[in-house]
Amino acid sequence: MNGEDSQPITVETRRSVLKSQIRDLAAQVDSYKARTAAALGASVFILLIGAGAVYDILSGKSSLWSAVGLSRQGLSLLAGFCAIAGASLLMIGILRVRRRDRLKEAHLAALEEELADLGGE
Repeated sequence: MNGEDSQPITVETRRSVLKSQIRDLAAQVDSYKARTAAALGASVFILLIGAGAVYDILSGKSSLWSAVGLSRQGLSLLAGFCAIAGASLLMIGILRVRRRDRLKEAHLAALEEELADLGGE
């Protein structure tokens, strides 16, 4: 009786379902990748600020920072903070790259392939 009660799924219906699933899954994958990229980008930015501060300390140009209200000791603290924060964000980014959901990405690729086989976009 199940065959009589349920209507067959048409190609257009299947395409519509696939597009919806692809859109939802792609949004999840893209969101994860965007957060990973943000962590990596922020780590590079913070590490560069810290490296610049260390360079200024070593080259004796720490007096330039006094114009913005930082003493040599404050600049040293800023450099240390930037090193710790940048390294932490870098590790978070690397861990996110390593533990990404490859099954979700494979499922997304399979859905896209099925849609292509049905003649979808």
